Amino acid sequence: MRPFISSLIFIGLFILLFNACQPGLITKKSGQEQIDRSLYFQQVEVKDAFMDTLVSPAGQAATLSKKIIPPPVPEPEPPKFKEVEGFRVQIFAGLDSLNAVSTASQSRNVTIDSVYLFREKGLYKIQLGDYQYRYQADSANQSLRKNGFSGAWVVKRMVQIPVSAEELIPAAPVIPVSQPDSTLPQITTGKYKIQVVATSTIERAQSLVNDLGSKYQYPVFFEKAGTMYKVFIGPFSIEAEARQTLEAVRKSGYPDAWLVY
Repeated sequence: MRPFISSLIFIGLFILLFNACQPGLITKKSGQEQIDRSLYFQQVEVKDAFMDTLVSPAGQAATLSKKIIPPPVPEPEPPKFKEVEGFRVQIFAGLDSLNAVSTASQSRNVTIDSVYLFREKGLYKIQLGDYQYRYQADSANQSLRKNGFSGAWVVKRMVQIPVSAEELIPAAPVIPVSQPDSTLPQITTGKYKIQVVATSTIERAQSLVNDLGSKYQYPVFFEKAGTMYKVFIGPFSIEAEARQTLEAVRKSGYPDAWLVY
């Protein structure tokens, strides 16, 4: 009898476990409604206004246009340097290019000035610096001689100097004149003249005439000599007066001015 009862209990437990693993076979309670999953997700078409215009009839089509504006052309930067007559210190002139390269490399260790290595008239030359005034070149020359370049010497050369802030401001047009201001005292006789500078451009010559003419009571003018324009003050009939004016001109920023007659 006991084995039979045990078998019934085992069969009953098996049926309960089998139904638990298959919920669909369990009888639903009365009154419980089945959930409709379609209420929670429905695919709805969302209209795209832009795409609608593209697929609309020809009469309702939208026209799209785009105008491309190129960026403005930047203005050229003002020059940072200008070329004027000046001086450099030359430390080498020879036929040996390797010696020239070696000397240029050595010079860069003793100076912060620009070092120029170039070939001219069959010779390799090394020049240092861009000096507008002779005294600047002489000072650099003495320093180079003390640092091992005993054969250095000063040469005249077109040099590059920085453009000042005042020069970057557009200047009023210069009206060329060949005669000094008639309101200044005119000295028409005399064999002494002061040559202030010689320049390759008429614009600089005229600028110097205007500048010096406002500082001195003597006529200031320039003359063309070949490709150069020479700026003069005078003439003077008395040498002492000419030399006194020459000293004033040199102290005012033109140390290379000299007396001619």
